[in-house]
Amino acid sequence: MHEMTDFIRGLAKPKAAPTLDDATVVDEDAQNYALTNLAINVAAAIQEWATTDDSDLDDGETLATRLLGLLIGLSNPDVDDEELTGDEQDTMDLALEATWDYLTDKGVSDEDASALLNDWDNDAAIRIRDLSASTLAEVDPVEDIDDFAFDSAGTFDAVYRMKSVIRDGKKTRVNKRVSGKVKLTAKQKLALRKASKKAHTASATMKRVKSQHKAAAL
Repeated sequence: MHEMTDFIRGLAKPKAAPTLDDATVVDEDAQNYALTNLAINVAAAIQEWATTDDSDLDDGETLATRLLGLLIGLSNPDVDDEELTGDEQDTMDLALEATWDYLTDKGVSDEDASALLNDWDNDAAIRIRDLSASTLAEVDPVEDIDDFAFDSAGTFDAVYRMKSVIRDGKKTRVNKRVSGKVKLTAKQKLALRKASKKAHTASATMKRVKSQHKAAAL
């Protein structure tokens, strides 16, 4: 009985306030989780985009604006004829930089990446879609997502976290922000849902949990 009483008293004792170091670790963990999750969603969105056929597009929509819509959806899937907020713009900037990394890892040239992600050039979009589709046909989708999000190619460094205008000693590669009111079409929302399901299946989640346990044991 005394043991149970002591246990309850122990629970009731006020916990020590977190130290500055504790708070820093928690903040970095939360930051890393958010950035890794964004990288997962970016990779899944590009995978879904790479399967886009002309017949999947809305009237007046191009392959380039389809990708733009998917990336906007990662910032705010419910955006409806409105401008992106400051936080949404910052998220979009990170998503664009991650997209650049993912595409160039697949062999896309810097010139085509810039034409697509800065100018939303549809000729570049077609070349990149075709290249990405052929490359992705040779890999496991979940492994591809995880290789990007958890390995060195998809690791967000301090430059991303600080939202610096300098990356790897150069000016930020994606230098144009989304302006004006934006709205996702029904087809874009459907593609976004497909990408999200691909990124967060139960099997993918458990595989990541097991991988993290193995990494922690090393």
